[in-house]
Amino acid sequence: MSYAVNTHQGISRNYNEDRVSITLNIKKQGSRAHFFAIYDGHGGHLCCDFLKEELHQRLINNSYFPSEPKKALAQTISQVENLFLEKAM
Repeated sequence: MSYAVNTHQGISRNYNEDRVSITLNIKKQGSRAHFFAIYDGHGGHLCCDFLKEELHQRLINNSYFPSEPKKALAQTISQVENLFLEKAM
């Protein structure tokens, strides 16, 4: 298998605020998973940078991962959102 990523900065800015995260072969509780994410900057890179570094690691460490992926992702997103807001203040 192979994977590829392509981002495009558009015409309104001369820089790209999007971030991409790819984590392959996550092994936990006898399961194997892959994590792919694209974070859209929407006028700032700070949140994208934070998510790229934090989200997948916290998801992997969530007690519901990998058996209940929706629950694990919902909890992790809430946790990471609160952490980011604390850092921003």
